[in-house]
Amino acid sequence: MSGDNKGNIWMGLNNGFINKLHTDSISVYNLNDKYKFKYRTTAILNHSDGSMWFGTDKSIFISSSMS
Repeated sequence: MSGDNKGNIWMGLNNGFINKLHTDSISVYNLNDKYKFKYRTTAILNHSDGSMWFGTDKSIFISSSMS
């Protein structure tokens, strides 16, 4: 779980799911459908350039479009 510079809370789940908690809603990203990313998220980092980095038990996924 990690926060970003916009006040959102990010939660990594199993099987490629990432949740972004806003103050009044939740966004659910299923990376398995779009990217065939089905690993357990073990770390989340909001980079200073605004991109989100997700560490898994198998790889690293970097996204600039989710932030």
